[in-house]
Amino acid sequence: MATGYPPAMSRGTAILAPLLALASVGCIETAQSCDVETRDMLMQATASDSDEGIQVEVELQLADDLTSLELCEDDDELTVNGVVAQQIRALGHVYYVVDFADPAERYDIELRREVHRGATARLEMPPRFEITAPEVELRQSSAEEFELRWDPPWAGEVIGLTLEGEIGEGCLEGPRYEQEVADLGSYLFAAGSIELAETAPATGCDVTVGLTRTVAGDYPAGMADGGTVDAFVKRRVRFILEP
Repeated sequence: MATGYPPAMSRGTAILAPLLALASVGCIETAQSCDVETRDMLMQATASDSDEGIQVEVELQLADDLTSLELCEDDDELTVNGVVAQQIRALGHVYYVVDFADPAERYDIELRREVHRGATARLEMPPRFEITAPEVELRQSSAEEFELRWDPPWAGEVIGLTLEGEIGEGCLEGPRYEQEVADLGSYLFAAGSIELAETAPATGCDVTVGLTRTVAGDYPAGMADGGTVDAFVKRRVRFILEP
């Protein structure tokens, strides 16, 4: 396992943009972390390696009502692999985020506290992979079978698979195709298994197929039950599905 930590990016990647866009929207109702014992708070955390970048996002909440907690500047601090997290406010929640330029095999999320007991979560990342087929912008008939391929496979594990059309296009029959499949490096869509809606244009529809590997991390000892810490590796590719 790698022991060195990757450097944090000097600026947030595109993965942070949705939160930044919402940062000024709505009333923010939070509580101060320094007023709360560690045992009375819970942690919601994700480490995500996606096409948009690598990001760790953490939210601390009151265990009794899930109110978002804001860190007291002089008493508490959140770091990820030693990098101080950036605060982002959005829709009544306070998130602490770190973006990384390079991947790591593990992310250590540390809540450092001057007065109360600290806590640490550890997230081991799933193996990275890339989608090798279909190619971007490939035209594929829904009446024919087609193969989704990725490399490398992860023997003995499952991977989340999704296929969805562009919002508002009305292309697919149903909102999205979603299931878990064996992480063997390939999955065959049977002919006709993905149905186009009657409103789909004759020229075809833009659809996105996605694959996600997920691993549950080590939840911090001493914090309230009910939180989650999860690691994801996500890949997406867009192609054109024709009648």
